[in-house]
Amino acid sequence: SQYLYAYAAGHPFQLLFGFGPESWERAFDVYPHNTLISTLYELGAVGAGAMLLLWAWMAALLLRVRRDERLMLGAAHLTFFLLNMGTMPFWQVEGLALYGVLCGYTLFSARAGAQQRRVARPGLQRSLRARAVVR
Repeated sequence: SQYLYAYAAGHPFQLLFGFGPESWERAFDVYPHNTLISTLYELGAVGAGAMLLLWAWMAALLLRVRRDERLMLGAAHLTFFLLNMGTMPFWQVEGLALYGVLCGYTLFSARAGAQQRRVARPGLQRSLRARAVVR
């Protein structure tokens, strides 16, 4: 809670952009152990918003992944999110590599799922091509 109180006491610029990377070392003895709180303190509302936007985008992509992989990828993203509430994998190279692979595979599966749906509906493709020709 010290991080939240210190953040709330900041100037408007600090509320928006934070106190700077690794600034917690000058003010606190212990790092926050929560990625969102750490990001809010160090990078402000813009940084925390960007992180939440990334997680929301990945959650939205889960609706487009192949059906047989949806549960596994959803559980993997949820697990990584929960891991961020207790420790900070985004600030370790292993955590970044893990999430990079997870996001990359989610993008791949979402694209493959979209292609499967297109192939499953050939009549839709013909009608879309016909509309494009008419225009």
